[in-house]
Amino acid sequence: MLAWIEPLADPSPAQGEQCKLLKRVFNEHFELNPQAQAQPRESQPPRAVQNPHDPEAQWAAKGQGKHRKEHAGYKVQVAKTVSLTPVPKGEPTANFITAVVTQPAITSDDASLPLVERFS
Repeated sequence: MLAWIEPLADPSPAQGEQCKLLKRVFNEHFELNPQAQAQPRESQPPRAVQNPHDPEAQWAAKGQGKHRKEHAGYKVQVAKTVSLTPVPKGEPTANFITAVVTQPAITSDDASLPLVERFS
């Protein structure tokens, strides 16, 4: 599609947001071999598009070996109060969510603490 759009006499379709995103995704995930055939890249650059429906979603990995977890998207940090005394059955709880902070998946958990404190 990119090869068809780019040589058009009217450059406006190639300058549209969808075409720019298509070109970005192609360049981040593929490269042309000497025969001008698209080949998947061995690795994507940092902040590469993982989902064209949400280009801001990021890929992240945490842990190592069998404990390694990977995902593309966002993280959410949730802060809540914790009551040290048990609440009798049928009574309202003293535990409440005090803050919810959504951040890019690649952001450190430690970096969210000031945000959670600010919104608590």
